[in-house]
Amino acid sequence: MHDAHDPHTPHDSHDPDGAPEAPAGSVAPAPRVRASGPTRAGLVGWWSLLALVTVGIFFLQKMGSAPPEGVPDPANVSSLQLKLTGRLAVGMDVLTGMGGASSTSGSLAGTNAEQFEEQIRAGIPESVDDMTPAGFIERIRAATIMGELSGAEGALAWLEEASADLEAVADAGKFDFVDGESDLDAFRADIAALRTVYEAPEEMASSEARGALPGIDTLRARHSWYTDLALTHGLDDSDPLRESMQSRSFLSLMAATIGILGIIGLFLVGLVAFPVSMVFIGKGKIRSHYEAARAEFPAPHSSFLGVMALFLAGFIGVSLLAGVIAGAGGPDVTFGLIWILPLIAFFPLVAGFSWRQVKAGNGWTTGRNLFVEIGAGIAGYVTLMPIVAMGLGLTLLLFAIFDTTSSHPVQEQLEFSSTWGMLKVFLLAAVWAPLTEETVFRGAFYHHLRQRMGFLIPTLVSSFLFAFIHPQGILGVPVLMALGVNFALLREWRGSIVAPIVAHALHNGCIVGGLMLIVA
Repeated sequence: MHDAHDPHTPHDSHDPDGAPEAPAGSVAPAPRVRASGPTRAGLVGWWSLLALVTVGIFFLQKMGSAPPEGVPDPANVSSLQLKLTGRLAVGMDVLTGMGGASSTSGSLAGTNAEQFEEQIRAGIPESVDDMTPAGFIERIRAATIMGELSGAEGALAWLEEASADLEAVADAGKFDFVDGESDLDAFRADIAALRTVYEAPEEMASSEARGALPGIDTLRARHSWYTDLALTHGLDDSDPLRESMQSRSFLSLMAATIGILGIIGLFLVGLVAFPVSMVFIGKGKIRSHYEAARAEFPAPHSSFLGVMALFLAGFIGVSLLAGVIAGAGGPDVTFGLIWILPLIAFFPLVAGFSWRQVKAGNGWTTGRNLFVEIGAGIAGYVTLMPIVAMGLGLTLLLFAIFDTTSSHPVQEQLEFSSTWGMLKVFLLAAVWAPLTEETVFRGAFYHHLRQRMGFLIPTLVSSFLFAFIHPQGILGVPVLMALGVNFALLREWRGSIVAPIVAHALHNGCIVGGLMLIVA
């Protein structure tokens, strides 16, 4: 009988991949042997499936990020950067006490207005050859931001540019207008409606009166928040819509400011804590606790690799099934189906491992105690911030070199979702993703690799795959991989995945929560 209280004793001598039994009465794990025979075939099969589904996820995400054919409905087009710029502009009005400016001059005139305009122009193609339907929609919306920045004259100037661009695009046949002249007329109507707002007589000094102008109802259905911004331009703070716009925008400004200061503060703390932790590692005061998990297994095996492959395959299956249901006119069932995927982590039980081994392999342990592991996750996240900063710097450099940007579907979901929709996004980002992804990537997959080699290669491989399958694209890999490295280091340090889960939840929760305050 094995000692049930010895954490280094294998509790289940059965190896699903054909490994020899541990010696009876042994208090130390049996020597690990290289997998051979059926085990090698199993490894090849699981790695092949993993490669196949990884490529599949990559192409599914590319398809999902491709611009739609024809001209999209503006109501479904996200303009997150523009919206953020507009909210910050109005928020600065409130902060500086400059709200209620006249309808003919902007309240951020001068250098600030010029800087905002440069930022907006940098994100919108100015050449007709480079113009996309979504880019043109942003050009119309940018006029409302310029109205806030440099007054009615600035807004009207942008609308003139948009009108000229629209006719040039139409003459060149640049866009695939699904409804032909109807699409052109809809954009012309948008521009005309905005002109009526910025050319409105001075006595029309309320958002309610302006809302009765021709075409405003249609404009609001197509451009929502930007229409409200135009309607409240230059109005007194007592106007109900203007007051609401100011309060929400001020909250956005405060949330953005606190977020930026918080990130800077965490980075500064990390700059001190990171080298201190390296000294502690060198002195042996910080040691790996992963060995207790490896001691549960007498030989390398492939079942935990199967967890990784099956999870990614299941992710594709969920996406396709949800798409089929939605395409048939049914509801979006993604949120419900995706909670089934964590059950795949129990696959090693089916393969013959004991519950104790499954917990050890997946990292489902609490180390010394749960609260210590939670504290380790928070401390580790802050300490390893310099690694994230390096990854972010490299990603920003790549964006600059290739003159592009990256986004996550969460941004659009937050901008357009109801309160329940935003709550679902938060639960997925701050609960589902940390629990599931840490179990799969830093639990099962990391354990599979770590059984065969030192910590460096498992850390890099699991982190790269973690980054690669995210929808931010190839250029987003450096910063996401840096996060994955941090989570893997926490797994190696603690042996448990509690610390990586806490760090992951802290990261996602702060980002998504901040976005909810800024753009929702």
